[in-house]
Amino acid sequence: MKVGEKIKFMYSSYNKCAVVDTRNTIYIWGHNFQGFWVRHPTEFYQFEDKHILKWIEFGEKHGLALTEAGKIFAWGDGTYGELGDPSICLSEIPRWISFFHDQNIKVKTMSCGIRHSVVIDSEGKIYTFGDNSNSQCGLKIPRSEIPRKHETTFKSIAVFSGQTHNYVKSD
Repeated sequence: MKVGEKIKFMYSSYNKCAVVDTRNTIYIWGHNFQGFWVRHPTEFYQFEDKHILKWIEFGEKHGLALTEAGKIFAWGDGTYGELGDPSICLSEIPRWISFFHDQNIKVKTMSCGIRHSVVIDSEGKIYTFGDNSNSQCGLKIPRSEIPRKHETTFKSIAVFSGQTHNYVKSD
């Protein structure tokens, strides 16, 4: 990190630590997404000024970034569909998940399990994608490479994921 740069927020999960500074730059240390050990904060990616980061999440081999405008980006190993785009199996840099934009869905929050991702939109709807071998995505298929919406009788406001499970908070 640059001397004097202010930290916007910090995050830690799955043997990785990260800070995001006020320039929208993500620095990572610990195990990187290729499985190598990085001892000191190392610049991973700097987002354009138009993409102001609100939050990041990490799975074991993938990451998600959410902007203030409700856009979501994914990177890492998408073997199980955890990047939300069937055309991307591996991405070393954050790529926009077009599914949400194409359907005019504004993302409110998200979470990563070990090999799956969960998203809540601005209306409180839940979407899951990635590995479902332990039913962590709540689907009847072993994995999903695209986000799948779940029909619920409640409005979701937060989600927290463990390795192969999720907790959703409703209003």
